[in-house]
Amino acid sequence: ADYQNTTHFTLVRRLSQDEEESGKGDVGEAQYRDMMVSGALLVMLIILVASNTMPLLEAALLSSFLMVLFGCLPQKKAFSAINLRIVLTIVGAFGIAKAVNKTNLAAVMAHMTCELLAPFGSRGIYAGIFIATVGLGVVFHCTAVVSLLFPIVVAISESDNLPVPLHEAMAVLMMGATCQVLSPVSYQTNIMVFSSGCYTFADFPRVGFGIVIIVGIISVGFVDQLIVS
Repeated sequence: ADYQNTTHFTLVRRLSQDEEESGKGDVGEAQYRDMMVSGALLVMLIILVASNTMPLLEAALLSSFLMVLFGCLPQKKAFSAINLRIVLTIVGAFGIAKAVNKTNLAAVMAHMTCELLAPFGSRGIYAGIFIATVGLGVVFHCTAVVSLLFPIVVAISESDNLPVPLHEAMAVLMMGATCQVLSPVSYQTNIMVFSSGCYTFADFPRVGFGIVIIVGIISVGFVDQLIVS
């Protein structure tokens, strides 16, 4: 409560009564067992994903199931941790992303953005690539954004009207793909903070918009100086 109004932290969460009590005194035998089992399950999760034995989603679900099965996480707490508002937000965003991709709207929007800014020269092209990448990153994961825009960026760099160096255009694309701070559903850690901090959707652009502007100015304005062919 002492830090709820401080500017030093973006996320401050009050500990529950169980967590406060567990932090006092010696760790009991049952708590020690839960700690060891939880640690072993975490190591198992990392090994399964790192070795490509199992995808991240399936490995996480398996680890969660085993946490409940071994008694590390009570079933009631596991179900109470599911926030219906967050689930519906994620499902809705995925639905929009799939519709945008299936109807080819994303590619059309990217082309239009670059064409509108083409009269401003190479900087306009770079700005169009950056804006399109950041805009699509609101609902798409960065991997999907890069896969979608890569052929468009290549086509723009080979255009006869206003060709730009491919390595510079790709650098702007990659920097734009890293700016996934405007939406809680664009990246996994965003979802984790969204749930723990009880944030709203509007909190993410409120915090991340300034960062995106700074990255965009540096990427678009100085890409030819920062990237050497």
